[in-house]
Amino acid sequence: MVEQRTENPCVPGSIPGGTTNYETENFEFSVSFSYYIHNMSIKSAWKRYKTRKSKVGIVADLAFLMAVVVVVSPPLRRGVLTYALRMTIVEPDEYDKIVYLDSLDNFTLHNAQGADTMLTFPPSRPMIINVGSIMSPQSRAELRSLNIMADKYAKWMNVYFVSTDEPKDALQYLRRKKYSALRTYFAPDIDYIDSAPDDMQGLASEMIMSEPATIMVDTAGRVRIKKTGAARWTGQKIDKVIMDVLF
Repeated sequence: MVEQRTENPCVPGSIPGGTTNYETENFEFSVSFSYYIHNMSIKSAWKRYKTRKSKVGIVADLAFLMAVVVVVSPPLRRGVLTYALRMTIVEPDEYDKIVYLDSLDNFTLHNAQGADTMLTFPPSRPMIINVGSIMSPQSRAELRSLNIMADKYAKWMNVYFVSTDEPKDALQYLRRKKYSALRTYFAPDIDYIDSAPDDMQGLASEMIMSEPATIMVDTAGRVRIKKTGAARWTGQKIDKVIMDVLF
């Protein structure tokens, strides 16, 4: 701070209309004192709160506060649900029925540019088809393990993520999460499915209407896994099914 001193009959060491050393020091003292009082009031309030509450009560209050925040904030609510589901989902069981898919079960998907791509049965390589939405906590919960599995077996099988979202939103999310091992396509809308021949509606409509839904199909067209809802796609059980399919 540069002190300016000129003669003033009222206050020595000041200039007309200027700020005196005394006034500056007084202002700085006021700011520091206010900050000190503010901090002391928070600390005192927290100390009084802790003396009135048990540890269980504090935990309950924090849980209630978190619940309010989660309810008020949809993205946070989705994140909390995704994490909780990821911690609890389990590996799928092998399908206990003998079902084969053929050309009547083929259905059309769209790529990011809107061009049509048809999934045909029986496939030339084993495939997993997962239909879901990035807006669904269940889909988000399983996509990480699905991507890990897709990367692990990329040389031997195709893993498709069929999104029901807007392409831009889905691709942005997948890039941010680095889920690059998934072959990503986009489901046709329900009007498109409803306008298709009856014998072409079965598999597509069933999976899209019950998302997240997943099937694993071997090269003979047999359904080896059929799962509705989120699942964990890493572990000994799923590895055993895949090895049986491959070898």
